[in-house]
Amino acid sequence: MYNFLLKYFYSWYILPIVLLHEGCHILAGYFLGFKILDKKLYKQTNPPIFNSYVSFKFRKYDWKWNVVLYSPILLTLPIIFFFLHPILMYIGIYFLSTIMYFDKRFICIFLPSKPDMIYKRKIEYYSYLVENSSENEFNYFFKRNKLNELVLNKHLLNENEFFFQKKLNNNKNKTYKCKPFKK
Repeated sequence: MYNFLLKYFYSWYILPIVLLHEGCHILAGYFLGFKILDKKLYKQTNPPIFNSYVSFKFRKYDWKWNVVLYSPILLTLPIIFFFLHPILMYIGIYFLSTIMYFDKRFICIFLPSKPDMIYKRKIEYYSYLVENSSENEFNYFFKRNKLNELVLNKHLLNENEFFFQKKLNNNKNKTYKCKPFKK
């Protein structure tokens, strides 16, 4: 029954907020000078709701990516300021009613999503690839979905190795204090 409600009622009910979520990414990207490569609205299967994504042209990882990725937080403003005006109250109630519990976790569409966080991680890795090759080479392999060939040709780290190495470097930079041995 829950899947039936998600598929035939809830997916249409949350469609406006899904569009607002992606609209926040698009507006923040537009104002910060990002070029949009692709945007798509689709119906996913697990959970059976509408979803969408926006992909931007690659730019080196910097603070602007954080602004673009965290821009849906602006959608919490009607919830925070619901007491100022009745319209804000109704919008805030609508946003709160779109929170869903699925597969032992809560999904809040008016906050940055898990794919947003994964995209942030990928941009960090892509910056590493561009630094060790060139932007033209990266774009050539990226458009053809053959980044593995670039990694092999240039003898670079794959994504898992890159983040493992980064984690090792972070742990190496930490200093550990030992307590003196007491007899």
